[in-house]
Amino acid sequence: MSILGHRHDKKHADQEKEADQAASEAGASEAVADGMISASGGNTGKLASIIVEHRMQRDRRLWTFLHRKLGNDKATEVQAEVEATPAEPKPVDAKPAAADYKAFCAAFATSFAGVMSVFPGGMTEATVPQYFTAGQVAALSGFMASNVVPPDLFHQASGPNLTAQQRILLAGVILAHGTLPPELQGKVNLSRDPLKDEKGNESKTGQHDNRLHASMCGAWAQQVYLYAGAGIAAQNQQANQTVDTGGTLHLGNATTEKTFGSHADKTGLPLVGKQKEAKEAQDAAEAEGRAEAAAAGKPYVVPEKHQDFNRKAEMGAEVFKTLQPGDWIYIYNANTSATGQHSEIFIGWADTGVQTDKASGVQYRTANVMSQLQVEDGGKVHRQKLGSAHAPGIAPVTAITRVTEDSGELLDAHSLVAADAVEKNAKIIEDHKLDAAQFQRDLLKVANKELASLVSKKLDAKQREVFEKALAEATSSQSPEALALLVALVQRMDLTTGGVFKGRPANGIIDELMLAKKKSKK
Repeated sequence: MSILGHRHDKKHADQEKEADQAASEAGASEAVADGMISASGGNTGKLASIIVEHRMQRDRRLWTFLHRKLGNDKATEVQAEVEATPAEPKPVDAKPAAADYKAFCAAFATSFAGVMSVFPGGMTEATVPQYFTAGQVAALSGFMASNVVPPDLFHQASGPNLTAQQRILLAGVILAHGTLPPELQGKVNLSRDPLKDEKGNESKTGQHDNRLHASMCGAWAQQVYLYAGAGIAAQNQQANQTVDTGGTLHLGNATTEKTFGSHADKTGLPLVGKQKEAKEAQDAAEAEGRAEAAAAGKPYVVPEKHQDFNRKAEMGAEVFKTLQPGDWIYIYNANTSATGQHSEIFIGWADTGVQTDKASGVQYRTANVMSQLQVEDGGKVHRQKLGSAHAPGIAPVTAITRVTEDSGELLDAHSLVAADAVEKNAKIIEDHKLDAAQFQRDLLKVANKELASLVSKKLDAKQREVFEKALAEATSSQSPEALALLVALVQRMDLTTGGVFKGRPANGIIDELMLAKKKSKK
């Protein structure tokens, strides 16, 4: 029987069998459905052709997703189109023809020209299926044709051979140039500041170009990493900075291979540029405020927006041999922020070697990077002179964060639990005279509440499944191992204590926040 209930004649039997097999291997997911819908541009005939092309016409999961996303009437219309679209018969042992991806490769080389260095040998018809799933090919084709950001592109159905760095750079290009899907336009804007239209007037929608605008450069970089499925777990971000452009909450589970430099270092380096000007303006305003308070006989209250200006330690010429594509870097460009730093994602070097600035004598190399320079601009791909020290137009690197190339979403909650968690928890329970069984029951309530909160924010389906499975296990057993797992879940699901470079680590070891809540109930 066909998907519409009509009988096929015998000559189509082998074709249906092959389609079933191919659909099973493809493993249709919500991401695949989204990619196909995006690539079709809303045209039912084109969507039907895409489904037939990828031999997924009998994949029940795909049709379940399409009925939910398109509605029953339109999904049924697509099914009718599929029935009317003949599939080319193909020998079972035949491999996909290289020509199938010729147009895709040409468009890919143009759209992602700036990051092609992370694909050794470029993108060829033979390597496309090695890097991308059928759904990702469809979604990327849709993006390259329409410039609309494909939701959840690198979640749940990522290609088997894509490294985290490749996903990060592709994600950066997409978020720098793409517009948000129509259903999210005007709804996803992480900026707290009003945006301006092309004439410099405040935008009434707050997002005049329907692109992603983050509250700051670091938040934009976070979005790139999260969209790439490489959000850094140790940076348990605030809830409003974890919403994927598909409207889905991704917590990130990437681990850092190595972090160079330190965001905590304060040095005696003098402030320069706009950072110096900002401190001088703040000092002048506060001096005036103190004088006014003294004249009125009132105590002076330091403004809430007071900034502690300082400079971080710089890495110097070491970066010339250390930086790798996909690294998240902080540079000192002497902007008006407290540290004068700016967040960027390193793509690669634009020159062939170290140069020397004639005016300052500072060594530098020109890099291709992506970042959000201004809130109203959103992200962009641009060039940056990275130097051994600061000079006009040259910025030294203060920190580098690099994720492991196999970083991806959380697949097993047990991986969060530190090897010594059970041992350390036993000592903490003893030292604080805790009733372990009651503590576990109380923590279970917190875990269920936090999961419900995340689900209401549209938690990624795969992450939800991982959390629910682990919670069920922690509920069924009163054991030190179950307690450690439960502790890790609460830590990982908590979005209220996070922030850039200071997260609540999810390690399964009872922390001070949990103990403080326990004490407050006594």
